[in-house]
Amino acid sequence: MEENVEVNKNASLLTGASKRYIRFIVFYICAYAFVDGYLTAIPIHIQEPVMFYFGMDVSGFYTVLMVASLGLVAVFGLQVLADILGRKPTVLISFVGMATSGIFMAFAQDAVQFTVAFFLSFMFVSTDAWIILVGEDGQKEKRGRIVLWIWIMSVISTITAPILRKFLITGASTEEWRVLPMLLVIALPIALLGLGIKESSAFSAQQAKPKEVHVGSIKTISKVWHSEHRNKLLAFLLAGFYFGLGYASISTYTSFLMGIFGNKDTVNSVFIIMSMCAITGYLLVGPASDRIGRKRVSAVLGVIVIVMTFMLYSISDLGVFPGDKFAIVSIFSGTFFGAYWSFSGLNRIHCLEVFPTEIRGTSSGWRSFTYAMGVVVGSGIAIYLTTVISLGTLLLAYSLFLVPVLIVNLLNLPETKKIDIA
Repeated sequence: MEENVEVNKNASLLTGASKRYIRFIVFYICAYAFVDGYLTAIPIHIQEPVMFYFGMDVSGFYTVLMVASLGLVAVFGLQVLADILGRKPTVLISFVGMATSGIFMAFAQDAVQFTVAFFLSFMFVSTDAWIILVGEDGQKEKRGRIVLWIWIMSVISTITAPILRKFLITGASTEEWRVLPMLLVIALPIALLGLGIKESSAFSAQQAKPKEVHVGSIKTISKVWHSEHRNKLLAFLLAGFYFGLGYASISTYTSFLMGIFGNKDTVNSVFIIMSMCAITGYLLVGPASDRIGRKRVSAVLGVIVIVMTFMLYSISDLGVFPGDKFAIVSIFSGTFFGAYWSFSGLNRIHCLEVFPTEIRGTSSGWRSFTYAMGVVVGSGIAIYLTTVISLGTLLLAYSLFLVPVLIVNLLNLPETKKIDIA
């Protein structure tokens, strides 16, 4: 144990590295988080013009989303690679993949090509390799805020997307939507800077152990399903499935807001407010989770999501407007958005803290796999449901899946704040 601590001290990205390297790795990971968030947000913000350009309705867009989201299954393989090849190469592969898939999306000439490009983008977004890389070398007392504050960059990108949409997609040309994904050409040279990042100290220490316990053996990877880990893993699988359902409903949130306001500029304004609320959520949830704990903060966030989706349903479907419509929808949408993404980020931090180094990427990979299944199943069901129920009802129905998630989390997951994961 003492030997491992010494390795961590000397190799740490955030506590033992030079200031120059710290600045470099912070820039690189922040850029990664920005591109991840931007690529995730693009389909939401180009949904309406893409539907018009390719002649789709909402049900048709959900069909595209369902097929494309199968690409998320590849995230499982990438995160297994994090346990085999290391955190550094997995981050590099993911970053380059995000940039190139976005460029491919910009050149799509029909709905099939767009779906393929969308599929490729899903193969690389939402990987936890960078979270593991930073989490393993960050200060354990501040791990929550370090990760979530870096994640603010992904929210800034969601603010950037609607602002760019406002100025670049004017309706003067049906091709204008291509500009948003094309901007990812800037990310490609930045992604290649990942050749200069260092491997995490925890993974390096693991690799230094005797060969029979090296990360990457089939026996070690299968350890995630051993009895001492099984119930914990199942809790994260259930949570991952919910977050997939949540993304499936959020992906058409533009249409949901258009149904309330009927004005593109108003919808863009609400999205900017939602993004600001998400930033506020990350700023608050990071320190709170380090101080109060992952389980308690997660429970509070889950309850907020359920309450806010019910309030939004009341406005969209029941016609309840307690005051100024724009103000109240912005508050409820912002609170929902902030709680959902903060809960999602905190759940991923919790996952990396629960499992040991040799299966950390694999366990996160299984969580990502059920996230993918949540998006696929949620989108598949929505193809039919959106023909018989409203988007508000769909949003509420998917959020209610949080009830068993919160119960299982409270019963099966340990508290991990300030835990040493090296």
